[in-house]
Amino acid sequence: MISIKDVSRSGNVTRWHSVRTKRAQNLSEHHYLVTMYARRLFIDIVNSGSEELLLLMEYCLLHDTPELLMGDMPTPVKRKIQSFCDDHEYINPILIIEKSICPEVSDLSDKINGTPLYYIAKAADLIDAYHFLREEGEGKHSEIVLTKVRDQLDKLIAGANKDFPKYNWEIINTVIDELLYGVDNMLEFE
Repeated sequence: MISIKDVSRSGNVTRWHSVRTKRAQNLSEHHYLVTMYARRLFIDIVNSGSEELLLLMEYCLLHDTPELLMGDMPTPVKRKIQSFCDDHEYINPILIIEKSICPEVSDLSDKINGTPLYYIAKAADLIDAYHFLREEGEGKHSEIVLTKVRDQLDKLIAGANKDFPKYNWEIINTVIDELLYGVDNMLEFE
């Protein structure tokens, strides 16, 4: 189980260690930004009630908490393990370990799966990855990963439109455009 002492180290757990970047992003930064992006998306897309927003924000604040003990495992490794498990009808050991480390994340994930909140949380996670790599990524490998993240965002938007067509999922692209090209109030303030 994750303790409060473990949580206090979230500023020391680095992400993107398999991709060259100008600076390291830590887990606490990632959790905060994903939560803030998800909050914005929820308000602009769904805006259905404070209980759903609270559930979404709690999930986003905790979604990668197992990394406090496991570290950030590169996506290709996760995909390889998943494909091996699928091919052999095994249960993914990463999911078993993550659930044993932080069962509340698994419980929250179960609550949002199959709802618009899943798409919002996943979009916020990918927006953070896209924005971070766009601003901080270095080299050809980083560019390739950035393109893959953008492709995942496009697929996610298509899936959200298919599953929940009553919502305007293009807001996801609006938020990305604002992050990349929007007004920087800090510059205005100076």
